[in-house]
Amino acid sequence: MKRHPYTPWLVLLIGTLFSLLAGYLSYSTELNRAREGFLFNTQQVEVALTERLLAYELVLRGAAGFYEQSEHVSRDNWRGYTDKLRRDGAITEVQGIGFAEKINQSELTAFEQRVRAEGYADFHVRPVSQRDIYSSIVYLEPFDERNQRAFGYDMYSEPVRYHAMHRAAMTGKVALTGRVELLQENGSGIQPGTLMYVPVYDGAALRAGVERMDALKGWAYSPFRMQDLLSGILKDWEREEGASIALRVFDGAERLPAQLLYSNHDGALVNPDYLKASSPFYFGGREWLLEFRHKNEVDAIYLLRPVAIIGLGLFVTLALAAYLKLIAATRDRATELAEKLTADVRTKQRELQMMEERWRFAVEATNGGVWDWTVKPEKVYFSEGWYRLFGYSSEQVKNELSDWHDLVHPEDRAAVDTRIQEHLAPNGKNTFESEYRVFHHDGHVMWVLDRGTIVERDAEGHAKRVVGTIEDITKEKHEMRELQSAAECDKLTGLPNRSALFRQLKQLVAEVKQRPQALAVLFIDLDGFKKINDHYGHAAGDYVLREVAHRFREQLRSHDILCRLGGDEFVAVLTDTQTCHIETVLTRLIEAIRAPMYFEQNEMFIGASIGAVVHDGGVEMTATDLIRHADAAMYKVKREHRGGYEVHATEDLARLT
Repeated sequence: MKRHPYTPWLVLLIGTLFSLLAGYLSYSTELNRAREGFLFNTQQVEVALTERLLAYELVLRGAAGFYEQSEHVSRDNWRGYTDKLRRDGAITEVQGIGFAEKINQSELTAFEQRVRAEGYADFHVRPVSQRDIYSSIVYLEPFDERNQRAFGYDMYSEPVRYHAMHRAAMTGKVALTGRVELLQENGSGIQPGTLMYVPVYDGAALRAGVERMDALKGWAYSPFRMQDLLSGILKDWEREEGASIALRVFDGAERLPAQLLYSNHDGALVNPDYLKASSPFYFGGREWLLEFRHKNEVDAIYLLRPVAIIGLGLFVTLALAAYLKLIAATRDRATELAEKLTADVRTKQRELQMMEERWRFAVEATNGGVWDWTVKPEKVYFSEGWYRLFGYSSEQVKNELSDWHDLVHPEDRAAVDTRIQEHLAPNGKNTFESEYRVFHHDGHVMWVLDRGTIVERDAEGHAKRVVGTIEDITKEKHEMRELQSAAECDKLTGLPNRSALFRQLKQLVAEVKQRPQALAVLFIDLDGFKKINDHYGHAAGDYVLREVAHRFREQLRSHDILCRLGGDEFVAVLTDTQTCHIETVLTRLIEAIRAPMYFEQNEMFIGASIGAVVHDGGVEMTATDLIRHADAAMYKVKREHRGGYEVHATEDLARLT
């Protein structure tokens, strides 16, 4: 009589489902890992965009300050100022830096005559119509053919530009326009544009209590072609970070084709079912919608592990189903051939023994071991592979739990004990997995992966017997740490890179909130590096950067942070320090690199300008805020006394903003 003829097929079905489920869970884990990495990269893009816009805001505020503090600014003065910014690399993707003058209706005729007297006989403010307030683009450098199209244009008369200019004038803050077509476009290769405005006031009138609009002289502004602006930012970022980001930027909170400001991909070519994210971006009173996607979604997901898990699960399931089918067939034959029962049983026992030996051999071949723990009365069995894994003999480590417990690293014992007790409890899971450190017989520390399964419980649900395996994962742990270290290291100097800096600085800022202590951020820019690069070549430039990193590192304490931000820019973070100590360190850093450097018998000299910000937790500051303020202080040093330093406290900066 046949019994349970469908059991092998049921086992095959259940095993297949579990294999597919395990593969799906592994795939989900890999997908989540890829998503986390993708989201981190999108955050870095937002940081890069914010930093670039803040840099241009600082440039425009400098231009506004230049105009406010000068009794008279001629066209040559403005051209000289902007040329210096361009030579210093302060402006790259910007279309130009200009000044638009505010003109009351009664002043229009005199203004036009004044500009015509400068040699522009056909000049007039356009469009021509009656308005209470006019504006006119007076200066816009470089004053090339493209920018000359905007000369004399009244931006205040156009609604989109008007809202940004009026907002800047009434608040005194930087303002961005919505999506516009720039006057500089010539009909081919037209790009969406935006403009950034910073108001320029009569300072004496403001101090006398005059309303902002009445004290307004005009606006320092810059037009941006969005494709040029964002392509420059993303190109530099992708080259340094190795990321592959597809980005679309919309003006406003909705994905409207008419509001598209920027796109570096064909949306139809990117699979929308994989990695994507969107987030609002605020700057200058405008909201942009940033839509991120990954250009190579499939490559970002490691599919080998899910496939291997499914394959292994199906293999075990097929083997088990075949085995059950074989057992069922044996039972059927036994009922018909009773005289062969004894021989068949012995045959099956030999087969089972062989399968057990093969299983043990498979475990031993993985450089692992097997253990079998009877909880009450306590007894532990360790396989030969277990002893071989840790370099002990059965005489040195007895079959007792305490002997194994003594091998566990003291820092990991509490966590391992807690994990085991959670699984031994009546409501605990039947399987557990734990990674911890163990002392090898020769004294070195090794990482192991310990997996166990509760195979028997008592009537109250307490575990009675647990069987498991243990394997050496020290190599995998070291490789993971090396990969993480390489991802946060600047290959040229060996210093931490931008990613490592922001991770460590965010942690230090959080610690300052918990226990106040002085924290100093130093933004260092090398003086004269471009000349060395141009004159002696990139090999000499690379040597100088490595030598500068070495000299800086010698002047700092072991717990201070030094990183290369990119190009010839460095950032140092001094922890638990005082202002007097900071100035001493700044002096040492500047003096350290003034000594000559020698490359291929060439004597080279270089200097440094440093901006420093001291933060003691008195005001709310983020890591990005500290870097931005230190950068601004450095630019001030560059303008006023190159080769020196300035130190600011965050409390003073907060009162100025």
